[in-house]
Amino acid sequence: EKYSRAGTFREQVSFSQMKSFSNSSSTGFTVKAGVLSAASQKRATSSLRVADFASPLTTPSAGMTRYHPNPSEHALNETDSFWELMDRLRYESVADSIDVGSSIEGVLAHPDGNKVYLLSRLGGSQIHLLDISVGTIETIDVDQWPTSMALDEDRRELYVLSHYEAKIDVIDIDTNKVVDRIDLVDAGVARCRTHFLSDMAYDSNLGRLYCTFPELGLLVEVAVEERNVMEVVEAFDPASDADGGPQVGRAQLAVDRQSSRVFLFLRHESSLEVRDPFQEMDVVQTISFSSSTFSDNDYASRLLTADSHRRRLFVGPRVYSISAGKLSYEETLSSVEKVAVVDDGRGYLLGVYANRDKSVMVRLLDGSSYEKLASSTI
Repeated sequence: EKYSRAGTFREQVSFSQMKSFSNSSSTGFTVKAGVLSAASQKRATSSLRVADFASPLTTPSAGMTRYHPNPSEHALNETDSFWELMDRLRYESVADSIDVGSSIEGVLAHPDGNKVYLLSRLGGSQIHLLDISVGTIETIDVDQWPTSMALDEDRRELYVLSHYEAKIDVIDIDTNKVVDRIDLVDAGVARCRTHFLSDMAYDSNLGRLYCTFPELGLLVEVAVEERNVMEVVEAFDPASDADGGPQVGRAQLAVDRQSSRVFLFLRHESSLEVRDPFQEMDVVQTISFSSSTFSDNDYASRLLTADSHRRRLFVGPRVYSISAGKLSYEETLSSVEKVAVVDDGRGYLLGVYANRDKSVMVRLLDGSSYEKLASSTI
């Protein structure tokens, strides 16, 4: 992006298409032969590879608040990478803050961009749709104690699991209205009353939702097109308040969309199961961990992140490849406690690490080498 000396936005150039870019003022950069260099002696003599840049930037939406730093205040040091410079510019000022309620336990990006769904269980059993570009919130009332969300972009539907009512609300993402409810009670799933919270994962290729109910010991398969229950499996021992142990994340789910394998992590047993929906949800592989493997992990309640594009499963910082519907251990990432987000299109990973002072280190990783590209503390 090109700015005037006063910080006014002038021009944007896609780095993937750019052959040369320079600014006549002393605060600009020049690109020659694929190398970004300072355009004057007022900058340090460091040079940066174009490969260090992120994907092409996008033009800001109308109404979006922008922070324009003064370029002259941010000289590059010899050891600075482009990412480190951008970190300083991006997080140096908070442009605005928005009150989104008292209890947010889930976040899901809207497929159209600039919007996110926020799940509020204790704050009123609601889904909030936050429009980031204009800072507005629309609230959707759902059944009591929603614990998990899943989205189907092609069907334009959002699915919300109600722990207390044993129902799945179906929301039209174009109208933001609840258009249907899938009742699981008729299939033998009781309404839950304890804090052993249910979980849900979605296979968009197969059109199947998978739900766990730790209080009942059940794994449930639901067909979204037919709006009915396909399988109810007694998958593990039911939990009760007398048992103790973790209440949140006791039975965690993820799905590989290519093989349709379902991954079930039983936190209280420190075990990971691979289940086959084409064989009545039978267990085809079990991986056991020591009780101490994730005992100090601050994200033990939500460890699983599946990367169907590159055929791997992240269990906290542990990386498993997926081949022939089974898992093989590859390595453990030292820079994060959990891989939270997978960017299929550009191959980035977003990982998190909890510091002792209760701040969170967010790290952007290369999806192939796991090299740290950027980081910021929240």
